[in-house]
Amino acid sequence: DADGETLKAAGSFTIEAFDLNKPQAPLLGTWQFPVDQARQLWFGGALLSQYVLPCTWKQPPPPTGTAITIKATFIDELTGRKLQAQTNIEWSGSGSQ
Repeated sequence: DADGETLKAAGSFTIEAFDLNKPQAPLLGTWQFPVDQARQLWFGGALLSQYVLPCTWKQPPPPTGTAITIKATFIDELTGRKLQAQTNIEWSGSGSQ
């Protein structure tokens, strides 16, 4: 906002995980967080201002590489504006991620 503070925007999230080394079926999982659920996942205070979205594997994914691509989509409830971000994370293949 005008004072440099983080402005909490209400909206819904979609998180997708991809193994781009698998050309046939790269999608590993999708997680949906509607606006009412996302509201409960906001953590704000003196040191934190963020949504924390738990994305638990329904079954262990079978990635063939050492990286998984994560795509996050946020749709602002007020304006309908869609924001997207994508990143790669290291995958060791052990334990739950």
